[in-house]
Amino acid sequence: MTTRYALMREDASGQERLLGHCVDVAGLFADPPVLPLEALTLGGCKLTEAFHASVGRAMADGTSLGELLIAVWDAGRPLDWWTLSDVTVTARVVDPADRELPQLRARARVGEPTRGRAEPFEATRFVVHHDGETVGTCQSVAGLYDGRLEPSPRPLDLLGCTMTEELAAVLADPDEDEWFALVALDRTGRPMARRSLLLRVADVQPSELGAGLVDIALFDGVYDPPPLAAGQVWDDWYEGVPDVLGTWARYGPAGRLEWLMLALGNHVGREPDVSGRTYHVGHEAVTDVRALHCALGEALRGPGRYYGWGLDALDDCLGAGFGVHPPFTVVWQDSAKIRQALADSRDDNEDDAVDGVAHFEQLVRILERNGVTVVGVTHDNSPDTSLADDCS
Repeated sequence: MTTRYALMREDASGQERLLGHCVDVAGLFADPPVLPLEALTLGGCKLTEAFHASVGRAMADGTSLGELLIAVWDAGRPLDWWTLSDVTVTARVVDPADRELPQLRARARVGEPTRGRAEPFEATRFVVHHDGETVGTCQSVAGLYDGRLEPSPRPLDLLGCTMTEELAAVLADPDEDEWFALVALDRTGRPMARRSLLLRVADVQPSELGAGLVDIALFDGVYDPPPLAAGQVWDDWYEGVPDVLGTWARYGPAGRLEWLMLALGNHVGREPDVSGRTYHVGHEAVTDVRALHCALGEALRGPGRYYGWGLDALDDCLGAGFGVHPPFTVVWQDSAKIRQALADSRDDNEDDAVDGVAHFEQLVRILERNGVTVVGVTHDNSPDTSLADDCS
């Protein structure tokens, strides 16, 4: 019987060991829950004039500022990073604690801290970022560390698992703090994608999928579950790395992002880099920023191949080891149509929260800055605000 998943465990030497295979998994895919709006107060704010102007326009129009990133500093370094989305400033008043500085009262959806700890501590300052730029500091952010309800557990069922001796030992004496890896396999058994999970076992029963197999019910799902849109993408990749041009075009933005993640996970990096060639990029399905990166990667390296999933990742790929290295030439076909199609698109990734046209402009500038000749694109007058300084 075909098995689509492997359950892996890291041993004391750091090597991964196979615990067993599973025919299927139920409850793996899930979209993130919609966070509630919460009241926050940013006190003692020292903000740039440009951001003050943005706040004023948003308040006058009754619109959202979009996303803010709050870095919580202590002892000269950031300890927590909080993402606030759908931020609406409801009032801008004099701060009672420091009448020389304004206080912003806002409503926003508060995400989990991206690193560090979620409990309060004595912060020295709160640094505010907006649209990829530092826009000021605040002395306090009331409501940021308020207690929040833990999300409800989302059960996961491992179906048709082979009961190896090692898996039996883990189930007999589980360590609920030990992390395991659930690895999705393609038809040939090659690893395709992976997620981390804790084996918090609710029940083990004989499986109807075959003699000697078991179904393992877990209290919790995987960490960072793939979105619902990923299901069909994983099915396509199960047949092997896609070899038909434009297969990614059938998906929406969430599916295309998952496509790029699978392409990244399947990047081998063993082929030598080539330079000096000319590549033509253009596709009628380039209607969002993820499609832009799908089309670029496909043009440079072929179907199902990877050359960045965002601006930072593209900058990384242009370094070395991703099959194509500058100098080379990119010819954008119908770039005016691409700009028009991207006009209503927005990249909400944490580092690239900009509209689609600006993302395209920054992408082209990153190519040129790295020694790529770009043909068919006339720059607009927007500044280069790319943050391409991280590796992905």
